[in-house]
Amino acid sequence: TTAQQRQEIRDLASVSQLERFPGNSAIFLEGQPANVLYIIVSGCVNTFVTLAKGNPSDNMEYCSTKTALDLVGSSGLLAKCPTQRNYTAIADEYTECIVISKANLETYLSNAPASVKENFNLIMGEEITKAIGGI
Repeated sequence: TTAQQRQEIRDLASVSQLERFPGNSAIFLEGQPANVLYIIVSGCVNTFVTLAKGNPSDNMEYCSTKTALDLVGSSGLLAKCPTQRNYTAIADEYTECIVISKANLETYLSNAPASVKENFNLIMGEEITKAIGGI
């Protein structure tokens, strides 16, 4: 990595935190506020949607598996108004994630160089494409 890339990582780290999740634990549940983004550092996360009302654990359908460097919960950061999670994310094994709130991400991006903003836009575009492809 270059000195600029290392500085960008330090800048991002200053507005985020590292969270650890044991295997088989919820990172977030469908219906919770979608106000933070998770970047998987290590581990594996499975996503599920609820098919019917009632006990969610009896009505969950598997959607996808996310691994290191994948984003989880990014759709809430794209909305202008507060939203709720439209799926559940469960750590399949011990997982570490960088967690960034929408407000902190907006502050970070407003002060970031143009190259960082362009990279972020590319990443979010890829996330949207993946989501649409999964429909």
